[in-house]
Amino acid sequence: MKDRTPDRILRWMVAILLVVVGAQAQAQPSGPTLDEPFHMPTLTDTSTLDVVVVEPWHVDTINGTTRQKLINIHVDDWWPGVEIRVPVRLVVPLQGSVQGFVITGARLEGTGEGDKAMTASDEVALDGGVGVVMTKIKSLPNYPELSSLPTQTALRNRFLQEDLDLRYSEVYMWGAVMMRAITAAFDDDLFLPGPVIAYGNSKNGITPLVSSIHDERIVAVRSTRAFTALTPIRTNDPLALAEVAAADSDYDAAVAAGLPQGDQPWSYYDKGYRSNAGLLDDALAFGWSEAEVQASLDRVADDMYVSENWDELVARGVSYFSLPGSHDWVAYDVPGTATILPNLRTYIVPNGGHGRPGHPEAPDDSVDAAFFAEQLFGADGGLEIPEIATVVSGDTLEVTVTFPEGGVPEDSRIFWMYEREPDGSSWYLYDLFPEDNWTTMSGAGSTVTASIPLEPGRTSIDLITTHTVTVGGNSIPISAPYTRVALGNETLANMVDNFDGGNTTYPWAENGTWYISGETYNQDNITAYKQAYAGNPAWTDYTYTADMITVSNADPTAGSYANSLAFRVSDNKNLYFAKLKTGGELELRKRVGGATTLIASVPTGYSPFVWQNYKIVVAGESIQVSINDDLLIDASDSDHASGAIGIRTSRSSTSVDNVRVTQPAGC
Repeated sequence: MKDRTPDRILRWMVAILLVVVGAQAQAQPSGPTLDEPFHMPTLTDTSTLDVVVVEPWHVDTINGTTRQKLINIHVDDWWPGVEIRVPVRLVVPLQGSVQGFVITGARLEGTGEGDKAMTASDEVALDGGVGVVMTKIKSLPNYPELSSLPTQTALRNRFLQEDLDLRYSEVYMWGAVMMRAITAAFDDDLFLPGPVIAYGNSKNGITPLVSSIHDERIVAVRSTRAFTALTPIRTNDPLALAEVAAADSDYDAAVAAGLPQGDQPWSYYDKGYRSNAGLLDDALAFGWSEAEVQASLDRVADDMYVSENWDELVARGVSYFSLPGSHDWVAYDVPGTATILPNLRTYIVPNGGHGRPGHPEAPDDSVDAAFFAEQLFGADGGLEIPEIATVVSGDTLEVTVTFPEGGVPEDSRIFWMYEREPDGSSWYLYDLFPEDNWTTMSGAGSTVTASIPLEPGRTSIDLITTHTVTVGGNSIPISAPYTRVALGNETLANMVDNFDGGNTTYPWAENGTWYISGETYNQDNITAYKQAYAGNPAWTDYTYTADMITVSNADPTAGSYANSLAFRVSDNKNLYFAKLKTGGELELRKRVGGATTLIASVPTGYSPFVWQNYKIVVAGESIQVSINDDLLIDASDSDHASGAIGIRTSRSSTSVDNVRVTQPAGC
């Protein structure tokens, strides 16, 4: 097990200094803006706290082991005629001051009055001279003391009316409450500068994650049932949306046909992505265009998602422990998150989620006491993130989990389920890991293994592993990254679409308006960028051919306004594409995480404004692009090993025909 003892003193002193200096130095902007909703000089301004002492410092009346104080503070005035104020309870030991504190928004109700009992994790902090802070972070209806607070509907409508501004959302209010409570705590004489650990579940798991992006006083976060990554479904990626729509349509049909009641009320399965889709539909109904809605989502991505700030947060030294649950309607994209944040320390509770305690064989997930001791005092934090490897051997799946040197789990288990539906779908929430689908992993030292007999006819299997050690009497679990393994022949590329008869013969995930006319597949918008994707993201090596013509574009003299064929598409930010520009130059490009890079280019005598036959062959790292059987680009690249196919337009209209994807000979 690795010693994670950090130089905490230096880190929090630098953090506090940066916040203070930043608050003094930044004259512009003078407050929150559309592009900077969380304005740190405003959130750290002690002169606007307007502190009201409700209960002065006193020895608690529960068991007399702490001193407690209750204050009420000003947070924000963002709603006309309403001052947002919240209670904040401060807790310190019987003697002396504290350096830093742990904070949650989950433990105060009403006006927050009445002393609070300490948990085992609170006592870990207090025994080490670190304070405990509680505030109130709830959904809007749970603030009855703020009688003029808007309803959730009114807040939603203002968000839709006011430039799709994140400030008019509960996520903003929650973050503002936490960061103002941190400011208020450090404004008290008994709270000296020191590290801040923020933690909680659901909205109180989301809030520390969002706050940690903006507030450098936060050095560690424990979040449960909360999202961390900007996955394809959260970016409205067309391929991901099409997969969810198809899965939800199938689920609705199953419900209508008498699907048995699951472990939750029927409304539970209609949450997940469907709740986000409703907001997008409302935005369109308010008159926002698809492009404007997408621009809004892109604008706030780095304000909300840890994944979009990962490198900076790692450089800052912020530590995370995420416990999302494999079947939760808030953290509804655990498989996708694992591919984006493989280095996020995670314990995935099999079948866990809101109202779901998890699989009966899942380890306990009470990690706060151990996490606080590790982060505050350099105690042993347990196991590092392991690597997982799988091999299909006949009718058996061999799984190997390997920990970094020195990591030896006391107990390791593996759970599995077949044919899991896409992230965010109703089926994703409905179908659980079966109670019998688990086994103990065996091994010695840092490597454990398991052999899973595969059911015949299955096309995919999802895996969750759990590994525990005991430190200081606390059991600390961790998981390898969530893993999905393709089985059988579902990855064999095979697709033909001639668009005959006015219909597609294969489902296409479309962005914009695509239609069939004259037995060709068409898109006419020349003012924006549109895409259509099809196929299986698990396809690896294949030949993709299609006939394509650029009908018109926004500016024929702009060489980049041309259409392209995409391949090995994971989502709209991760793919390859080949483009014949208006001047006849053929380009091969890739997108990785949304950043586009040129791989190869070559001048040709071909024009995109006449019908051309394109052929793309991918095999391992080899990429070949031909026009009319004339091999023009022969390159290699290793960034994308698999993915679907597609068509992309760049402010140009197009027609496509005779799409064919075939497996290379011998596969």
